[in-house]
Amino acid sequence: RGLARDGEAVRYPPQGGGDIRLFELMRRLAVHFDLHLLSYGSAQTDEFMRQSGVKSVVLVPGGQPSPPVGRLRKKFDLWQGAPHGLRLNVDPVFAHALKESLALIRPHVVLIEHAYMAQYRQFVDEKVPVFVSCYDVETTKIIRWFTEHKNGLLAGFRQRLQVRVMCRCESNLGRLAHAVFATSELDAAELRKLNC
Repeated sequence: RGLARDGEAVRYPPQGGGDIRLFELMRRLAVHFDLHLLSYGSAQTDEFMRQSGVKSVVLVPGGQPSPPVGRLRKKFDLWQGAPHGLRLNVDPVFAHALKESLALIRPHVVLIEHAYMAQYRQFVDEKVPVFVSCYDVETTKIIRWFTEHKNGLLAGFRQRLQVRVMCRCESNLGRLAHAVFATSELDAAELRKLNC
């Protein structure tokens, strides 16, 4: 029994690299395991389940929330201007759905999709093996992105903080997970470097 988690919405038919990768991962794992998926989204999942072989899908509406409303807090949001709207805070709605799913399914293993969902590791029993699947090294990606999108002094300071926080997050993956999966040898080498 397994519980897979993902930071993006379930879509069928899959569109784009991330969707196709997630669908193929689910389809192949479901051949060997009773797989249950918790994800953001609100679409119909019948066809996704039929084609992927996943036993159940729990969808949490919306995405991770913005910081509390307020002009000052919004203005100084650490992740403002970050690529792909990265968030490392815990979404209480998603956390609640995860805890309910874990209690109901009692998984033998949990797979976390994306490094920036690793903060939910805290809700999984320490006895349950947890694996993290990374299809990018986010630290490398945001450094590259910021190099191409240079801005003013405040934005530059915020970008350096974002890189440092993301680097710390990915440097903890080896401690949080039983194993971390990378998409390429290059990514694996980068993750090893971050976790040494």
